[in-house]
Amino acid sequence: MRPFTLMPGMNQTAVFWMQRSSLLYLSKMRRNMKKEIRLFWENVARAICQYDYSRAWIRELKQKGYHVYILSNYGKWTYEHTAEALSFLSDVDGQVFSFEVHQIKPEPEIYRTLLDKFNLVADECVF
Repeated sequence: MRPFTLMPGMNQTAVFWMQRSSLLYLSKMRRNMKKEIRLFWENVARAICQYDYSRAWIRELKQKGYHVYILSNYGKWTYEHTAEALSFLSDVDGQVFSFEVHQIKPEPEIYRTLLDKFNLVADECVF
């Protein structure tokens, strides 16, 4: 959770109580949605699929001289449970997954990691 910033007329005590009430609300919401959260995680692998055109599209781009890389916010659990949907990874030139580098989009560090890992120039890339 991002910290609240002080606005005119607010003091540290007001910020503390805003943060506390937000955390209490989230905690209560999690308890009330326990069944839904469990169902989501039990079925997330079914929600992730590979589009029919994915592999052909990657191959076409590469035949035209483009390099294709994956920059993903995937978590480790999801990665491990959706391997079939990720079979196109063997067609790309490389990938960076958040769970591997402990970085996440849209923070600039993960983009820098991709650029550095594959010796890419940002001005020559489309994200």
